[in-house]
Amino acid sequence: MDIENPSQQRQHDQRREHAKPLPVKPSNRDDRLYLNYSQSIQDRWLENPDGFIQQANANWPEVLE
Repeated sequence: MDIENPSQQRQHDQRREHAKPLPVKPSNRDDRLYLNYSQSIQDRWLENPDGFIQQANANWPEVLE
C-alpha cells in the first residue's frame, strides 16, 4: 500500500501492529461461519457441531429472527 502522507502511514502501521491471526481456523457449515476462541473449544465443537447449533438456536431464538 502506497501512502504519501506520513501521518496516514503511521496510522496504517499502528493498525497492522494490532492485527493478530485467529487462534484457530474458522469452521464453515451450511453457509455460516463459526469462530472458536481456542483449539480446545474447537475440538469440542468438531465432536458435535449439529448438537451445538441446535442448542444455541434453542437458547437464543431471537437471533434467528
